[in-house]
Amino acid sequence: MPVHTVEPDLQNVFRGCVKQLLDHADECAGLLAKHVKTARGSSIAGVAQGFWKRSEPEFYRALEQLASIDPESAAELAPIYRQWLSQARRVLLSLFDEWAMGAPLEALDLERVVKARAALEADLNKGRSARPLWAVVNTRFKESA
Repeated sequence: MPVHTVEPDLQNVFRGCVKQLLDHADECAGLLAKHVKTARGSSIAGVAQGFWKRSEPEFYRALEQLASIDPESAAELAPIYRQWLSQARRVLLSLFDEWAMGAPLEALDLERVVKARAALEADLNKGRSARPLWAVVNTRFKESA
């Protein structure tokens, strides 16, 4: 795990930014497990951990970028949060597709998979942990979830 040096007067703000990224990652992992279970009809061990493993490089990249900026500046935070939200979404949907479609063909219920994926995207878009990140992103980029 990398160690980042942050000015003492910015450490609390930096920790808050890191917590927001962690909260979002945690919510993504939970949503993945929930919706894969819905798509497959049963829970599968390791789904949530798969999100953490696959998103880890992006998370550490975001931390490195956070450590190099003024975390009190929305203008500097916005591109980092935007990248994290985009990458987390990409990883989440990719893993969902892998896990949901990983069942033997005869056990696959495509209607259930499609509905679960749509529900996953809806839940991700309205997720509580993403709102504060999107609020910062929208100060600079004017995008929506």
